[in-house]
Amino acid sequence: MADPDIKPLIEFMESSSNKPSWQDISAYSPTTKQYWALWNSLHLRNGVLYRKFESEDGKTFMWQLVLPRSRIPEVLKELHGSPTGGHFGVMKTLHRVRERFFWGKVRADVEQWCKSCDACSARKGPKIRSRGKLHRYNVGAPFERICFDILGPLPRTVSGNKYLLVVMDYFTKWHEVYPIPDQEAPIVAEAVVQHWISRYGVPLQLHSDQEEISSLRY
Repeated sequence: MADPDIKPLIEFMESSSNKPSWQDISAYSPTTKQYWALWNSLHLRNGVLYRKFESEDGKTFMWQLVLPRSRIPEVLKELHGSPTGGHFGVMKTLHRVRERFFWGKVRADVEQWCKSCDACSARKGPKIRSRGKLHRYNVGAPFERICFDILGPLPRTVSGNKYLLVVMDYFTKWHEVYPIPDQEAPIVAEAVVQHWISRYGVPLQLHSDQEEISSLRY
């Protein structure tokens, strides 16, 4: 009765066996509405609310205690982290919980509990992420392939510039730096065309850490 989501259902059941109308339940929490939607499978036994959970074929069923939210940590600690809990994964822990208990957002709570378990994190260790293989790119002539990157933000100058656009030729390693006011694509493109392409010509490839544009010469 101390749980604000369960208390209204118990009071309705104690006053009448008929399912309350939507108008009666509309002012309560989403969790209470979730329990109300399961009204036909809810049963009150000795002042404790249970849910009758039937198998898909309807041949077997189990009684699930509708657990107050204040007791969720205690249950998860016992079913996951106790000596008999075994620190199983999400699905096995969720199965063990559903054998005896039910509450709103049970899956999300189990997932969060397993992810935040210190013992599980220490045992699993960091995830090993695969990385793509490095490839050598051969350049055959000056200004055939250029790359660019942006440095900043830096203190704004009197001219209003706050970033530096660095452009380099892969073959000669010749690089130049141009001040720009922001990182917007039109500003970057204008600086590359005005300061580099107008002087050295159009490269075959333009490379950045965002993408690669091939065959600029149509």
